[in-house]
Amino acid sequence: MPMERRARRDVNQSGTAPGVCTDGHYKGYTRLHWIHAATQRDPGTVMHNLMHHLNQANLRRAFHSLDGSKASGIDHVTKSDYQQHLDHHLQALEQSLRGGGWRPQPAREVLIPKPQGGMRPLAIGCLEDKIVQTVVARILEAVYEPTFHRHSYGFRPGKSAHQALGRAYETIRDRQRSCVVVESPILANICLHALLDTWFVKHWADKGEFVRYADDAIFVFTDEADARSFQQALGAHLAEAGLKLNLDKTRIVPFSASAPKGTITLLGFEFYWGQHLGKGKGLRVKTIPKRLARAAQNFREWIKATRNRKTLASIWDMAAHKLVGHYHYYGVISNEAKLSHFYWSCVGSLYRWLNRRSQKRSYTWEQFLRRLRYSPLPRPPRGPELIDISSEHDAVRKHKPKSRMPKLGTYGSVRSASLKLVFT
Repeated sequence: MPMERRARRDVNQSGTAPGVCTDGHYKGYTRLHWIHAATQRDPGTVMHNLMHHLNQANLRRAFHSLDGSKASGIDHVTKSDYQQHLDHHLQALEQSLRGGGWRPQPAREVLIPKPQGGMRPLAIGCLEDKIVQTVVARILEAVYEPTFHRHSYGFRPGKSAHQALGRAYETIRDRQRSCVVVESPILANICLHALLDTWFVKHWADKGEFVRYADDAIFVFTDEADARSFQQALGAHLAEAGLKLNLDKTRIVPFSASAPKGTITLLGFEFYWGQHLGKGKGLRVKTIPKRLARAAQNFREWIKATRNRKTLASIWDMAAHKLVGHYHYYGVISNEAKLSHFYWSCVGSLYRWLNRRSQKRSYTWEQFLRRLRYSPLPRPPRGPELIDISSEHDAVRKHKPKSRMPKLGTYGSVRSASLKLVFT
């Protein structure tokens, strides 16, 4: 009697799921790096049936990537609660997704105060919804990432806001003799790639260039007539897609080095033409004044609310981390003055509110400066510690920041988006 021939079964000796990426951006996810590689080889590749990527291994990886300190949704399930029976929860979630029965739960609305006054609604999703959203986002990223335009920088692996600023700096500087800027908000990556990037490359690439970070973008032209024609064409193109260009936030700004009629804002920075020491006029950037004022106000509100809830040592450490976080993003060349302004604003807030921890005054100004000497806070970076955004490729930190504290210092100084259209 002939025996049935059985297929060979490979045993996974490593204990990891087959096809798990072991390094890179998709580390810990199964087969997503394969999708990315396939799309990279052929951007026209059509993907069929991606539901099998919503498996337990990927759901588990997404769960571990979530921040457990975030607020819970309407079900009040925290990350620690969910982890107690993690295998059971993930198995049930996978079955629900595969069977088509999973539905996201309503988000819990929380109102938070705006720095300028008023309240802003914040939607807080349930933990399980966040797990699914994280996996779906990774799948879509693996499919679409290789097709995105190289001058789209927002929320992409290997891309950064500083690179977007560097590219904008290059583009504007190269057209400094004749420059016009138009500013305006729209949507984000996958939609804007098809709606905006591809359309611009097809119809306007011979007349200008663009830089986009999610829904924050600038479009740069040499001729003002081209800029105005593009603005009109953009409005018509968006209207065909059922969208409307916000004319209240759209403006055309001549921005040549010789006769600028305004400034350009992008990703929290303001571009302007200023004097370089001994080099004449050049393109410079600084923190947008409103952003700087908001950051200083947020620090004041934090120390005001925290001064009696934490020990002085804890407050000092938290203040140091807040300063470093600000430097990490805004620590770019030519922005030294605004960094120093933020530092001394925070020092002033600390002095004022730590003196209000009790009815008895804690410090005189001289005593407070003495404490700063022996327990220093991170000072703003300078020189080679600053990020060079004079070009896209230079927009990275090339030198390890040096400690600029006194000898007893314990902290080193390290550095931790509406669509705007720019026409030059």
